[in-house]
Amino acid sequence: MRKNFNKKPEAHETPEVEAEASVAVVDEAVETAQEEPKANIVSRAVYQAFYGASYGVVFSSLLVAKLVIPKNSLIDNAIHDGASAARKAVKVELAAAAEAAEESAVFEEAAPVAA
Repeated sequence: MRKNFNKKPEAHETPEVEAEASVAVVDEAVETAQEEPKANIVSRAVYQAFYGASYGVVFSSLLVAKLVIPKNSLIDNAIHDGASAARKAVKVELAAAAEAAEESAVFEEAAPVAA
């Protein structure tokens, strides 16, 4: 049961009608949250585990790097240049993947369907 919650209130709607609409929105949100599948619990646990591991690795490596590597040194500049190059490479790869996916979708739309 989907309702259009983006509609603008009519000028003749009273505060009581608006309050009932607000209650309906809250009720639907609670109902949707209760219908959450059990698989979502597993995916959330996996996400949190990998998030914690990656945060620990990145935070500790950055902390060590800031404590050990002097600012504006050759090593510091090399790390910044390497990170910048990696970001650019990821952007290029993502753009190429998006373009390939778009071409694939166009190809699938144009291909005749065998009956």
